[in-house]
Amino acid sequence: MLKGFWIQNMKAIESIKQFSSVEINKKRLYRRVMQSKSSPPDWLVSEIESCMGSSSLELKGIYSFFNFYISKNNDGLLIQNEKFESRFLAIKFTFAKEVGLFIITIGDDITNKAREATKHNDGLQSLIYDSIGSEYAESTADAMQKVIEKEKGYCMSRYSPGYNDWPITDQEKLFRLIDGSKIEVNLTKSSFMQPEKSISAVIGFSDTKMYGCKNCNQVDCVYR
Repeated sequence: MLKGFWIQNMKAIESIKQFSSVEINKKRLYRRVMQSKSSPPDWLVSEIESCMGSSSLELKGIYSFFNFYISKNNDGLLIQNEKFESRFLAIKFTFAKEVGLFIITIGDDITNKAREATKHNDGLQSLIYDSIGSEYAESTADAMQKVIEKEKGYCMSRYSPGYNDWPITDQEKLFRLIDGSKIEVNLTKSSFMQPEKSISAVIGFSDTKMYGCKNCNQVDCVYR
């Protein structure tokens, strides 16, 4: 990492990864559904398991690695000819040597099932499907991070457009650097991803370990 320079590099090599399955954290899933740390009753656990069993998943992702620079004013990251506008990222990636960008998705099925439940005024089932989809997306992002770690070693925390002061509109810049359409993920005019249960992120590689909640200032996170 260098500070203050902005250069345009050649197109990065992209790698595509498909996952046959991922393990999800049931405790986190129950928190999403209950919207609290309370244990769900047995009947609700059965309903969750039933919804999980009826869900079809297409777990896949695309990733690539980049040299990067921190802007002179410490107000963002410069990757090739794109600038991610975020002082938060500039601070968090101070000790990174290189960055990776990735996009993952679980497909449309769970979101479609949640919408169908809403049409039938089944708010609980809609919430369950939505929660399952969110948890599978996070777990797929975790799995992608492990794939990247095998190639690069220790990874810092990952961050996505829309987090902290990083504007969601920078999603367009991320998609110009890495082609989400290769895994059938595209952006809406509002810079949201389709399928909805998709995650894009930047992640840094460093010799200095800085991972964990103590390195994050988001106090209302479901994982705390």
